[in-house]
Amino acid sequence: MIGEYKLLLGGAVQIYFPVKQRVVFLTVNTACQELIRENKASSILKNPRILPLKVGIKFLPVEQIYLHADLGASFVFNKTPASFDRTALLVFSNELGYHVAIPGGNVAEAGLVFHRNAALIADGLHIVFLV
Repeated sequence: MIGEYKLLLGGAVQIYFPVKQRVVFLTVNTACQELIRENKASSILKNPRILPLKVGIKFLPVEQIYLHADLGASFVFNKTPASFDRTALLVFSNELGYHVAIPGGNVAEAGLVFHRNAALIADGLHIVFLV
């Protein structure tokens, strides 16, 4: 994380719908995330708590490597008059990862994800992070 935030805490849920068997999937996902500030006393801005809602597509060009892109909206649900100018933000994320089938019809994935949200405040504080 670059800038004033040092940590992202949260969890996510993602559902896949096959479009083309084991090659292309439609995805729907949501999460609950909180960005933790480096120094809370240095600013009036709170740690933003964000609920992203996204849809996307996942493509497996080869059997175990995937590309994934999502587009949606993030909602800040701890906004106060002294904190953020916006409560709804455009969000885009993309991912490159490794996809492995495990017993029971499930999969395990490991990947590098890039998330970008639109500006939270008028002067351009963006939330951008790698996971």
